[in-house]
Amino acid sequence: KQWYQRRVAITAGETDNFSYVVIRYGGLIDGQKVHLKSIPGGFNLRVTDDDEVDGRGRRGDWATFIIHKNDFDGTVRFQNVAKPDRFLAIRKKNFTTGNGGKYCAFRAREHKDSSVSLESNCYMGRRMGLSDDKESDIDGNNRFRIIPKRE
Repeated sequence: KQWYQRRVAITAGETDNFSYVVIRYGGLIDGQKVHLKSIPGGFNLRVTDDDEVDGRGRRGDWATFIIHKNDFDGTVRFQNVAKPDRFLAIRKKNFTTGNGGKYCAFRAREHKDSSVSLESNCYMGRRMGLSDDKESDIDGNNRFRIIPKRE
C-alpha cells in the first residue's frame, strides 16, 4: 500500500430484516480543492498575508489548497488558492510556505479514524501541524481531515 491511495472499500452484511452494503471512499485526488482541518482542534489551515501558516482559516481562498500528486515518488503538494505561488512547506524546524520545491513535498499517512498525517519528504519525522494556540508547529496536533471544497 502506497500513501493514502484512492480506493473503495465495500462491506456487506445482514440483519434479521434486510441485507446491506456500505461503500467507503477515501483518497487525495490530484487537482482537487480542499481544506485541511486539524484534529482534535478543528482549525482550518490558512496562508497569511506574510506567507506564513496558521490555524485561523475559515472556508475562503486563504484556507483552500489545490492538491498536486506526484505518482512517481508518492508525494503530494498543497498549493494555496489565494496565493498560487505559495505551497505548504517544512523548512528545517518551521512549518511555513515555499515556492513548490523539495521542501513542499509531503508523504500522507492515513489513520484508522480517517485523518491524515502529512510528513515532510525532506525532513523525516517532521509533520505539519498546529499548536493549541492555532500557530504552525511541527510538534503540535499533526493530524488533519481532508475536506473537499464546495464550489
